[in-house]
Amino acid sequence: MKKLKIEEIKIYETFENKLAECPFCVIEEKYEKQLIHSILGERIMDIDFYPKIGNEHKFCENHIEKLNRGSDKLGLAIMLDKIINEEKKKLHKNKSLQKNHNSVVKKLLSLSKNPSRTLNGKANYECFICSKLDENNNDNIKVTIELWKKDMDFRRLYKDSRGFCSNHYINMINELEESTEMKGLDDMYEVTNEIYLKNLERLQEELQWFIKKFDYLNADKPWGTSKDSIQRALQKILGNY
Repeated sequence: MKKLKIEEIKIYETFENKLAECPFCVIEEKYEKQLIHSILGERIMDIDFYPKIGNEHKFCENHIEKLNRGSDKLGLAIMLDKIINEEKKKLHKNKSLQKNHNSVVKKLLSLSKNPSRTLNGKANYECFICSKLDENNNDNIKVTIELWKKDMDFRRLYKDSRGFCSNHYINMINELEESTEMKGLDDMYEVTNEIYLKNLERLQEELQWFIKKFDYLNADKPWGTSKDSIQRALQKILGNY
């Protein structure tokens, strides 16, 4: 039995899931749920976290909506009450804020218009949850690269995976290009590009069969793996949308 660190076991087990369109998305989704549960639970009453809500700790539209989907409405109400309170304090402090764009609510609305993840794979650092997810993702990428360098069994898992979503693919490529050991990671760089392209082509074939199934001539033919191809293609393109 090989000895692995806790963070390596997490990566290993996720790549063992052959059906994952993006292993990093699987990890990210789990961590995101933990963060949301924590924010609406113990963090909302934390003496270090609570005072920063509406100032240092902001949230993008995507994560405000995900917080709203949670079952803990009390935690969300306390958070929104704090944001409104910060807005009132600023207005009382300086009436001119009513005419400019520096208020907490305006900042929140401005932030809400931006996606939590941009197309270049970078997180919205204004959002507390986005920044935490990005830090966690960077750590996971580094662990993945280390596993590739030292573990041949993991290399096989990596090569047999379905690759990554667009954002995590860019993250991985950027990390490999910026690595000081890039010369020793040429093969990982090539494999990462190969599996990304191969799985884009696989998804495209599934989508094309999904489209053809709406032709009456194909009505009685099996769906194969195309039935949920739209959802999986969206995940490949958008990540955890």
